[in-house]
Amino acid sequence: MDFLDLVKSRYSCRAYTDQPVADHLIDEILAVGGNAPVGNGAYDSLIFTVVKSESALNRIREFSAKTGRDRSLGAKVIIFVSSNNLENLISYENVACAVDHMALAASNLGLGNCYLYGFIRDMVQENTPQLDVLDLPEGYVPAAALGIGYPVQSQAKLPKTELISKVKINRV
Repeated sequence: MDFLDLVKSRYSCRAYTDQPVADHLIDEILAVGGNAPVGNGAYDSLIFTVVKSESALNRIREFSAKTGRDRSLGAKVIIFVSSNNLENLISYENVACAVDHMALAASNLGLGNCYLYGFIRDMVQENTPQLDVLDLPEGYVPAAALGIGYPVQSQAKLPKTELISKVKINRV
């Protein structure tokens, strides 16, 4: 798929089937994320954690659903992106670039995906026991995640026919 077609087809998937995601697809997504631009080449400041076991997903969903709905959206896999340097604001941009690259890779592979942030921020702020599921090395903190899985077709969005910016543009 050419890049512009890929951008037109990507959307935030909010309903997934029960079909498992093959490890080789996850590995391809991780490879793309691991090649995202990172400030000063500080790749060692990031770590990806793949959560796909049902018991670990259920622990995460236990927290994410405390507001009354599962904010993990039922994704079959959640890839957390953590940093050991969140005091440095560029770390958030590094995490965002990695998640965005992985989202595009997942879309290219026919997988639905959604950028997850809010409940992860809440987990960190509340230092919840669910963070133990991630088994992170000392000093790493999750900053965002990508939920992936096969989209429920009735919920899938049709690709855009053209690219029109949703952001205001100021030309100087």
